[in-house]
Amino acid sequence: MKIFVPSLGRVSTKNRDGSEKRFVSIFDHFLSNKKIDLFLLSVKRQIDVYKIQKFNLKNVNKILIKDITESESGSVSNVILIYIYRLLKSLFIKYPKKIDVIYSPSDLFVDVFPALFCKLKNKNAKLIICMFLLVELTTKNNYFNFRKFLFIFAQRFVFYFLKLDYFNAQIFVLNSIEAEKLKLLGFKKQNIKIIKMPIILNKKSYSKNENNALFIGRFHAQKGINDLIEITKKIVSQNNNFILYVIGGGHKPDINAFKKKILKSNLSKNIKYLGFLDGSDKAYYQKKCKFFFMPSYHESFGLTILEALNFNMKVIAYDLEIYHKLFKNFIHKVEIGNIESFSNMYFRLNDLRSFNHSIRLNNFLKNYDINTVSLNEYNQFKK
Repeated sequence: MKIFVPSLGRVSTKNRDGSEKRFVSIFDHFLSNKKIDLFLLSVKRQIDVYKIQKFNLKNVNKILIKDITESESGSVSNVILIYIYRLLKSLFIKYPKKIDVIYSPSDLFVDVFPALFCKLKNKNAKLIICMFLLVELTTKNNYFNFRKFLFIFAQRFVFYFLKLDYFNAQIFVLNSIEAEKLKLLGFKKQNIKIIKMPIILNKKSYSKNENNALFIGRFHAQKGINDLIEITKKIVSQNNNFILYVIGGGHKPDINAFKKKILKSNLSKNIKYLGFLDGSDKAYYQKKCKFFFMPSYHESFGLTILEALNFNMKVIAYDLEIYHKLFKNFIHKVEIGNIESFSNMYFRLNDLRSFNHSIRLNNFLKNYDINTVSLNEYNQFKK
């Protein structure tokens, strides 16, 4: 099976997102266990990130575009410059022929349009677009800015082409809620497929000796990053030894602002910002911490929650509708934005015996086992 993948969305090498982690897990598994011929359209910085994630690219046909700048700035102007340049360059590359599947790991226009260009050269190929975050004008914390407006405009512009019968695009989503929203936006029901996030199941159970907490995520208003400081304040007022470890990357101004707020709140010994960590470095803290904090205001899934459950962590999160469908009673939910309820939940759970060793949870996690998820996805390719 010949598969073409455009992967051109990477600007910063200091963060990861769920769509990229999913793509690496699934396709690394494909390359190891399935007979596929992968053609990857990308840029050097993305290839470097794939190598850090130990993505085996030895037998991958790489089509590389040289960037106009090596800047990793997250400013709107820099991102637009890089994306437009990559898109223009993609017009002039030699697309492979006799492709069976065209797979875009994101719905970013810089990935989608090269996928459409390849489809024009391979009319019989199956076109798959991963749409893992439907951006809306408002969310419960009501943040809105020019960057978000551009993202919404670009996403809706892409949707116009994906709904055309000519392309017959299959849209992969992570939950039934966003599947329903796509139907309301005009996508055909038969073209929307709900898929799962994959994890490698832990074969051992981890005992937790520390009552500390962990947060993993991008520095973004959507992730509730500023709420972490207020939650920690509440906990420290009763437990001065509490430590919250924060793992994540993002735009430098956002990270610097977070660090300043920590200093201003006199929480330097209670909030430890670890920067971006992955692999065994990240796993060290997942094994060590008893709690996982997820004060996110909007999610399409929550891969870090799944990983936390896989490491026997007690998860406290804001009460998002999607969590009821995905994680049911395996996580502890509090009212969105309610700092006091969040900290109270921490204390209430602190003395309780861990619920994470149950057969129910183990059976739940098996649904997301990499072997099962990748097999189901491969079968989707063949349909």
